[in-house]
Amino acid sequence: MKTFEGRKVIEEQLVYGLEGSENVYKYLPGKLISIPSRKGVKKAFSRRQILVNGHFAKSFDIVSNNDQIKVLEYIGTISKEYDLDLNILYEDDFIAIVEKPPGIPTSGNKWKTLQNAIPGNVKGSKQGDALSVPLTVHRLDAKTHGLVIIAKTSTARIRLGEMFEQRKIQKTYTAIVQGEISGDGIFESDVDGKHAITHYRAKESFAHVKDKWNTILELSPETGRKHQLRVHLSEAGHPIVGDVKYSSKSDVLKGKGFFLSANRIEFQHPITNEKIEVATDLPNKFNRYIDRMERWYKRVNEN
Repeated sequence: MKTFEGRKVIEEQLVYGLEGSENVYKYLPGKLISIPSRKGVKKAFSRRQILVNGHFAKSFDIVSNNDQIKVLEYIGTISKEYDLDLNILYEDDFIAIVEKPPGIPTSGNKWKTLQNAIPGNVKGSKQGDALSVPLTVHRLDAKTHGLVIIAKTSTARIRLGEMFEQRKIQKTYTAIVQGEISGDGIFESDVDGKHAITHYRAKESFAHVKDKWNTILELSPETGRKHQLRVHLSEAGHPIVGDVKYSSKSDVLKGKGFFLSANRIEFQHPITNEKIEVATDLPNKFNRYIDRMERWYKRVNEN
């Protein structure tokens, strides 16, 4: 495999189909197999992954027909490993699925992130296209508990990215929301300026002194917009218990937890095509909260 300054070249092609010249940032989205989205291309420039004619490209550079584009692997860097024991629910030489605890970001500039905890928990791949550091391929909000897929090889990372773009990975969430909801249905509206669809199914409602009712909902997002579930539930008048940002209520259990869990995931393995179905238990705080609210309701109504 070709390399550049010690990094693997994961894709290369010639610029074609232009009439004259074009800004490279406008040209690349949709052209690359390894980085198909506009958002991914934008990140690739900041990560110094894009070469044009052998030089690191900047987003404002201009390209013309027959210019040579190369994409380098993204080498995840860990400045300091975060010592945190993770629950590994699935692992092979290509991918892993881990359980992210609530309260830590998936990745980012902070030290205490899931990404910085991965090297101490997930084994490296022995494949020829192994990533130097296994990488998360999607995110959960810092407050959200649940399952996160980790890519160990460049090929797995590329294919998983395509699968998310094509909505071939099904994630199921469980939430406790304010108010009472019954049956099943769809929340559908624009989120962050883009069309968003969330399927829901009510599992159980229980009495609550202040809200009258709380409901345990199963949620299946058909799209993947930022804060999609939180926005849809807030718009429906049933914000997630503990969601300070998207609740207008003053009694939103500030500091008492956030009750959303990505507890099931299903997809075809990006390399073996095996069907992968992984589920995890809800955090203990879900049952503790329900028991506490039921005791509170009973005590109030006995007096």
